[in-house]
Amino acid sequence: MKLSDFRGLFRKTDIRLIRLIQHPNDQYEFDFESDDLKPWRAGEHAAFTFPGKPIKGKKFRGFSIASIPEEGILKIATKIGDNPSSFKAHMRAMIPGNITRLRGPFGWFTLQDEHSPVVLIAGGIGITPLRALMKEFEKGNKRSVSLIYSAKGEHLFKDELKAITDNDPQIKASFVYDKDESSRLINKNVTAYGPSAYYYISGKIPMIRSLIKKLRSKGIPRRQIITDPFFG
Repeated sequence: MKLSDFRGLFRKTDIRLIRLIQHPNDQYEFDFESDDLKPWRAGEHAAFTFPGKPIKGKKFRGFSIASIPEEGILKIATKIGDNPSSFKAHMRAMIPGNITRLRGPFGWFTLQDEHSPVVLIAGGIGITPLRALMKEFEKGNKRSVSLIYSAKGEHLFKDELKAITDNDPQIKASFVYDKDESSRLINKNVTAYGPSAYYYISGKIPMIRSLIKKLRSKGIPRRQIITDPFFG
């Protein structure tokens, strides 16, 4: 994590909703556009606000960006349950044309070089920044990539991710439903790549802490483990 990773934090941009899709398991996908949006790096995130709106409690939320600039949209996804916060209730009520404001993008969950193997580990909605990294690999790839995506129900973006792997034999994706299978695949990748790979973990904080401990016990240096916590 470097000071330059936070440079975009001071940039504010109003963005316009163009599409909202509700998926199973309370997962919502949002696509935004803006003529003023500056380019960002795959894996970055941004802080979202609703200026002037009567939001109770926390006035902002951070969301990982699931798209890359070449797609022409800024995509995020999140879970919104039956009793959402005031902020997320406002998100769910948005219609195309509505405006929200973001601060960023910025962040450290980005590719470190062009050649090292990469192991991507996602839990649930934590797939969002990993979709962006996969779209980056789709542009041109010189490394081995392994995606391990664990979810209790639907795997969001599964068809898109499979299409990327189908076109690049160096990229593998596993869509799993339980911790045991996920653990087996992680062990397999650690055996294959060891400390030569970067390990990207995106999910809930307890999952991230557990996997950091697991990887460290297997000799993976902390600098090779890059995390993006999901706070809910």
